[in-house]
Amino acid sequence: MLPESDILYTAPASEPISRTEAKLHARVETDADDALIDSLIIAARETAETMTSRRLISQVREVQYNCWPDTDSRGISEFWLPGPPLSTVTHVKYYDTDGTQQTLSTDVYEVNTAKEPGRVTLKPNQSWPSLQSGKATPITIRFTAGYADAAAVPDRVKIGMYMLISYWYNQREAAASANLKEAPYAADVLFGQFACDWGQ
Repeated sequence: MLPESDILYTAPASEPISRTEAKLHARVETDADDALIDSLIIAARETAETMTSRRLISQVREVQYNCWPDTDSRGISEFWLPGPPLSTVTHVKYYDTDGTQQTLSTDVYEVNTAKEPGRVTLKPNQSWPSLQSGKATPITIRFTAGYADAAAVPDRVKIGMYMLISYWYNQREAAASANLKEAPYAADVLFGQFACDWGQ
């Protein structure tokens, strides 16, 4: 079951590649454009995350759902948390029938970080509690996703980021389709090779 919303709660404390690495790849020798380079690194990381459906560096997210998930043909009821790899689930909160926000006991559910995307699954012989009627998104899950540090980020994703940063740095204006360079396309290919398979 996919969420109604996916919100950044705590941003990454670092980026997959450093300013020094980005400047070296783009052959930038001046410090005058450091702020621009920093912005391009963030933009490239966000683009890579969108293209791969992953989170590249550890960050805290909040997702909201409008109901508990149905039970599938295997007898399993579970939420799929976007943006693997999933590290931890901080809490699952919901509004009960009285409109009071409650924290769901971990006795009710289990967390699967090995699957991609990660899952919050109802434990056997447990049931989801009743929800407040009429509330649009009564369920909120806060979790941490992303690789622990830059060293853990796959090289092909970093290479795609380098290509985008270098291209954006040298191409400051929007390009007509007839004048597009190969770098953005090559980056798309690299990101596509590492995209999360939601069919798992």
